[in-house]
Amino acid sequence: MSYKIGEVYSRGFLDKYFHDDSIYNLKHWIKQYEVDIYKFVEFANLRIQISEEGFNKSGEYNSSTKTITVNQNEPVFRERFTIAHELGHALLQHKGDSSGISNRLLSPYGQETQEIVKKIFNDRNEVDANNFAAEILMPKKVVDDALHSIAKQKNWDVNNVDWRQSDELVMGTAMLMNVSAQSMRFRLQNIGY
Repeated sequence: MSYKIGEVYSRGFLDKYFHDDSIYNLKHWIKQYEVDIYKFVEFANLRIQISEEGFNKSGEYNSSTKTITVNQNEPVFRERFTIAHELGHALLQHKGDSSGISNRLLSPYGQETQEIVKKIFNDRNEVDANNFAAEILMPKKVVDDALHSIAKQKNWDVNNVDWRQSDELVMGTAMLMNVSAQSMRFRLQNIGY
């Protein structure tokens, strides 16, 4: 199966994050059902580096070096989600913890209030980056195609499955798209399954 990027992602999504019309006609960024997240990173002029021993998080984005660092000890599906998540931070121009909140703005408030505001801001950034990662790795059209491919092989109706079949569809679709079953479950709920 071969998709053009402009057939899979909405114009709004591509315009919001990539600001370059040349992306619409690009092909071969989705192999079978798996999105090649590395092509998106390259298109955004970012680098990926593998962490050194002792790196204690899944990943991070460094805006000054335009580098996404991923933990070498993560499984491939987790590494891919981390890359997409950090790409989201880069394209959303998140600058790290509590970026965009000036100390001057918060200075009239007590330390406890400042910490609460910073936590809310950081949580919002993380949610936004997770939503970006889910949408870029699991575009609705590709999820639909993968899900229906598995259902067809099993001779099932995706709209009429029991819980065991549902679980098998989630696992199978996640495997085809090289994402975790957990992220696939969330994505399926978010796109209306």
